[in-house]
Amino acid sequence: MTEPEKNSFVAEPRLSARNGPIPAKILAADDDPHNLLALEEILQAPGCEVVLVRSGEEALRQILREDFAVILLDVQMPRMDGYEVAKFIRGRSRSTRVPIIFLTAYSKDELHVFRGYTAGAVDYVFKPIEPIILQSKVAVFVELYRKTEEIRRQSELERDLLLENLRVRGEKLAAEQALRRAQERQEAILRSLPVVLTSRATAPPFPPLFVSDNVERLTGFPP
Repeated sequence: MTEPEKNSFVAEPRLSARNGPIPAKILAADDDPHNLLALEEILQAPGCEVVLVRSGEEALRQILREDFAVILLDVQMPRMDGYEVAKFIRGRSRSTRVPIIFLTAYSKDELHVFRGYTAGAVDYVFKPIEPIILQSKVAVFVELYRKTEEIRRQSELERDLLLENLRVRGEKLAAEQALRRAQERQEAILRSLPVVLTSRATAPPFPPLFVSDNVERLTGFPP
């Protein structure tokens, strides 16, 4: 395998609508530990976490627990190969759109390539891996993931702001209705009293603000 070049993976972390970095997880599955170490070295980048597993079963367990920006699957793994894992990923609604890159030492035979795309792969990388090629392919999918996640978070933020605005408006309306009911009760009590009650403004020409309805009944004079 070609010696990986350092610091050439340039999928820079974006800031989310909540002003925090958008992390991106990359899943790499290969039964050869040496290949995994090489993949880890190639894929290290700011804001990216590389999750390494050595079997298809382990890959599925990770997929059930986490969301990934892109998944790299070795085609030739014992018990459950990359094709089977890819079919499971595509059959699950939460991961059906996650990009899958197959890693294979097979020749570029059309039959193998066709089988991979049928299983759900979006791309192939042939071994021995050229670090720059793999980095470039992964960087595209990581950037796409971050843009999509940024849009989703912005949408959530706008929804939260709308709900908060509706809540405040609802509380204000409820307070206004409660105040109006209290004023109506107070006026009803004042009208029922056997006394004449008036109130005037404190500034000239001192117009009446309130005169109880029973003033004419009790005094014989209109209000």
